[in-house]
Amino acid sequence: ALAVITWGNELNALTETGVFDIASGELLVRGLRDLHFSHAVDGDQLIGVARNYARRYDIHTLEPISALARAIGGSQLLSVSNDGRTLLNVGFNNALTLYDLTADIALATPVDGDVFGPYLVGGYLTADGETLLEALPDGIRLWELRPAVQALHACAMAGRELAEEEWATYFPGEERVETCAALTS
Repeated sequence: ALAVITWGNELNALTETGVFDIASGELLVRGLRDLHFSHAVDGDQLIGVARNYARRYDIHTLEPISALARAIGGSQLLSVSNDGRTLLNVGFNNALTLYDLTADIALATPVDGDVFGPYLVGGYLTADGETLLEALPDGIRLWELRPAVQALHACAMAGRELAEEEWATYFPGEERVETCAALTS
């Protein structure tokens, strides 16, 4: 029912973001300045990314709700999974920053994109939020985002369980579990 639009002003190189009612075309609220990209995540909130910050805003007032980790390279594209849990920001330098919107955190260090050029976008998030597609100079790379599948791949690569010392290092104070065996059962 609502459209979030960010537009530029060529005279002073600033951007402004506003929210429109789709049915009537009426501008409901405006005034959010300097965003590179914005995206409505539901009927109440939007995500906006600027050069030096990324934030969640109230869609009705454009007041900030929370801050996200700064997206490297600003934003040329935002994509959000259908369930609204995962967001991908693609910077102008094609750095890929993945966020967990349920906790407002970056899920890892940004992936430096290997493609360059004004018309190439470094990656996309699938609608189900389970795969990150990274653009490469000669094709694409698929990043599996489902934790259980990642764990199975890690077990297959390692070919063994964590040793006692490794478990104590990575999970101090937690009882050791045969993780790979538990995943396959």
